[in-house]
Amino acid sequence: MRSHPDKSIYGTNRVDIVCITGFIVSLVTMLVLLLTIIPEMEWLNWLNVPLAVIGLALCLIGVITSTSRGYGIAGAIICCVAIALGLLRLNAFGVIV
Repeated sequence: MRSHPDKSIYGTNRVDIVCITGFIVSLVTMLVLLLTIIPEMEWLNWLNVPLAVIGLALCLIGVITSTSRGYGIAGAIICCVAIALGLLRLNAFGVIV
């Protein structure tokens, strides 16, 4: 008796890994966003916003293709907040006109 090809030996779907990866990326972007509060670390927003966009894309792919969408939805919300706050901080310092 063979198992389903999308199931791994641990019982999670391969597509759930995309959701979990996007969620981890979103947590990293929020931690980096907290680091940008330090005045000397404002340049990290230039790395943080694209990383948050990548995390948002991973989360949306995971939500579309996965059966369990909790991590994907939570990661997408966190990434949207990180993108908004990062762009707001870049705008506050006059970098984005």
